Amino acid sequence: MVATKRLCFISLIYFVVAIVYFGFWLAACVGVVALNDISVNPDVFQGKTIQWNGGTTAMMIFMFSGLIWLLAVTVGKFKFIVMSCAA
Repeated sequence: MVATKRLCFISLIYFVVAIVYFGFWLAACVGVVALNDISVNPDVFQGKTIQWNGGTTAMMIFMFSGLIWLLAVTVGKFKFIVMSCAA
């Protein structure tokens, strides 16, 4: 009976893991955006213009596919844990 009660918290643990990973991913995206050429936009107060180049665009695409892949792997891992605990 105790094992099934612990099984209820697996989805909450997955949610926390996904939020933490997404936070790290957002911080890494800020770093990738900072690699671009950033210039002052005189038309907007405190405005900046980001000029994307091919390398940083490819980095963002790679990071986005990595986000989707890692979250999918984490979902599969937690589904396996639930199936093995419930059996």
